[in-house]
Amino acid sequence: MKTKFQKKLDALTHFLRNLSRNMIVTVVVTFTAMGTVWLYAAFTEPLAGPADSDQDFAQNILGANNADNDFDSSAVVANADGSIIERQQYIADNMALNSEVGDATDAASMSGTLFAGQQKIYDDMASDRGPVVAMSAEYWGYYHGPAAAYCYGLSAVAAVAMDGDTSTTYTDWRLPTMGEAVVFEGTITSTNNVWTATPYMIDGVAGDNWIRINLSNGDWYHTTYNSATGYVRCVR
Repeated sequence: MKTKFQKKLDALTHFLRNLSRNMIVTVVVTFTAMGTVWLYAAFTEPLAGPADSDQDFAQNILGANNADNDFDSSAVVANADGSIIERQQYIADNMALNSEVGDATDAASMSGTLFAGQQKIYDDMASDRGPVVAMSAEYWGYYHGPAAAYCYGLSAVAAVAMDGDTSTTYTDWRLPTMGEAVVFEGTITSTNNVWTATPYMIDGVAGDNWIRINLSNGDWYHTTYNSATGYVRCVR
C-alpha cells in the first residue's frame, strides 16, 4: 500500500509527463506555422507567364493573349442565369449593335475564349453608337434583317436632321434603337410603323420579336423578324 508521500510523488510525475507532452506538441505546431509563413513570404512572383503555346489549348476557356485561341464556344446557348459564357452570349445577343446587321446572334464573334467574348461586348457597346443627328427617308419592303442591312449599306441624304442639313450624302447610317428613333417622334408625319434595333423582351429574355414604332404619335408594337415586310428609316 502506497504511502501519502508516494501518492503525491506519482501525481507530480503524471503532471510533469503531461506537461512535457503538451510542450512538445506546442513547439512542433509553432515551428510548423512559422515554416509555412516563411514559405509563403518567400514566394517570388514570376516575371513572365508561360508561353502562349502552353496556355492555348481546347479546354482553356481563358485562352492566350492572341487572336487565334483553340477554345471554341460557338455552341454556347444564351442564358441570362447560366454560366459566365452563357451570360456573355445573352448580353451579346441583346446588344443593339449586334442587330444592326440583321442577326441577333453573332456566333462567329463570340466563338472564342472568355476574354474574347468580353472584348466583343466591349467593342459593340451601345454607348459607342454616339448621339443620333439625322434620320433618312422612309423605305418599304424589308424583313428585320434586310432592313438593318439596308441601313448599313445606305448612301443617302437625311430627310430630317438636327442641324437642318438635308443635302449632304452620308454613308454611316444604321437601324435605330427604340430610344434613337423616338428622338424624331413628332417630326415625322408618316403613320407607318418602322423597324427598330430593339428586341421585344418577355421576362427579361429576347425572342425573335422586334419593336416597330409609329413616329407620328409614338405608338408601337412588336412583330417577329420575318412575319411581314415593313418600313425602315435609318439614323446616323
